[in-house]
Amino acid sequence: MGFSQALSGLNAASTNLNVVSNNIANSQTVGFKSSTTQFADIYAGAKVGLGTRVAAVVQNFNSGNLETTDRVLDLAISGSGFFRLEQGGQMVYSRNGQLTLTADGYLENAQGARLVGADGIIRIPAEGLRASPTSEVKATLNLDAGTDLVTVEFDSANPATYSYANAATVYDSLGNAHQLTTYYRKVDINQWEVHAALDGKDITPIAAPMVSFNSSGILQDSPVLEPMLADYEGAETYLTDSDYADVQAYLDVKAAYEADPTNPAPPAISETDHSQFQQYVDDFLAYKDYRKSAEEPVVADYGNTQDYLDAKADYEADTAIPKTVPNPDPIDATRYPQAQAYLDHLAAYNLGPVYKPATFSISAAELNNGAAALSFQLDLTGTNQFGNDFEVSGLTQNGYTTGGLMGFSVDVNGNIIGKYSNEQTQILGQIQLASFRNPEGLQPVGDNVWIETAASGQALAGVAGAGQFGTIESGVVETSNVDLTKELVNLIIAQRNFQANAQSVKTQSDVLEQAVNLGR
Repeated sequence: MGFSQALSGLNAASTNLNVVSNNIANSQTVGFKSSTTQFADIYAGAKVGLGTRVAAVVQNFNSGNLETTDRVLDLAISGSGFFRLEQGGQMVYSRNGQLTLTADGYLENAQGARLVGADGIIRIPAEGLRASPTSEVKATLNLDAGTDLVTVEFDSANPATYSYANAATVYDSLGNAHQLTTYYRKVDINQWEVHAALDGKDITPIAAPMVSFNSSGILQDSPVLEPMLADYEGAETYLTDSDYADVQAYLDVKAAYEADPTNPAPPAISETDHSQFQQYVDDFLAYKDYRKSAEEPVVADYGNTQDYLDAKADYEADTAIPKTVPNPDPIDATRYPQAQAYLDHLAAYNLGPVYKPATFSISAAELNNGAAALSFQLDLTGTNQFGNDFEVSGLTQNGYTTGGLMGFSVDVNGNIIGKYSNEQTQILGQIQLASFRNPEGLQPVGDNVWIETAASGQALAGVAGAGQFGTIESGVVETSNVDLTKELVNLIIAQRNFQANAQSVKTQSDVLEQAVNLGR
């Protein structure tokens, strides 16, 4: 007679009591995952079993309830995944997202483990947001179709020289605010000229941008007029000094030099003597681009391109397998030097004229405040010309002055979004989650964290809300998944099991005592 069965039962029941008690003790621990005890019998080849043993203590990774706290740094994962934390040089994983912001900007849990993102340990910078110069102004207007034509020369100081004006605030590279005033002049039927002034100084390009509308009042591509050489200070002087017949000759030399630096370079452009030559070049190129989209190309204007088109047609008409007519593609630039230019022009023409926002610029010298030169596009997409009063229905710009960090929030994808005093927001970092093929194989090490093991498999990192990963909720915590009522019932069952095994020991002791007494 042996006590092994009863003793093994006592040991197993004791372990079960410990597991149930641990569950009950952590019923209020945020992110805690309950465990259950699994038993196995012991035979070892005997006809009668030798008792029982604890086969495993299995963790239950079902999600707990989400409980609102309204605290920004209380985070919870709604769905699968674990927070990644760095603790003492080791990566640990947790479902407890109760974090605090340290004096040096790290997000830590109560044990000092730091939250990890895609680029390493997350740190919230204390520095303010640098100024960003305006690069785009978007305005949506209605220009009254019944407005009279303006025939006098534009003068921002004279309201009789423009139809309408509108003001906006823009920013330079130092964050200084400037007042931008845009002026709209109706110069022809369905044709408007756009001017601009910054702090009262005219910054309109030499060729004032045009805005055109079709017969339905819808914005369309505006005609780009050919720039007049005489209107650009120093432009004609540069061509004369360089012995170029026209601007195209300059562009040809420039292109040859850029393709092969051993070719002669075009003479330098003097800011003093040829101050507006570069502007003339830019406007000329814009005019060429417009012509490509507005005028159908004529093959005869492109050298022997017709020979290329004929060769292409012969190749496509060849029905032999394999084809016996040679394919002229890719284009041999030596044989057909202008064929590609023709095809580019044809493609632009087939696409049709497309509205392009006008660009306005002011040099650093003209700003005269230490900021860099300011250049921005005025985008009037969505502007109409109807028979209603002038109206501004939308006006935005993308520049801003400096700003201090006022706070931050966390969105469902784990982006930490800083909020600044200049009403701007910026992503300061992104929380990265981890998942495991077998989360039950994770080893709990206390302080609400686990570490990976061979049984769990390696951590798979990813972004919240993508694929298998749940979303991140801010202002809530995930409560323990312990069902307290169920655990109290389990406690009673475990207690009875322990008492039954203790009774088995007592019974075996009584039987043994009676057997001993028989020999007296």
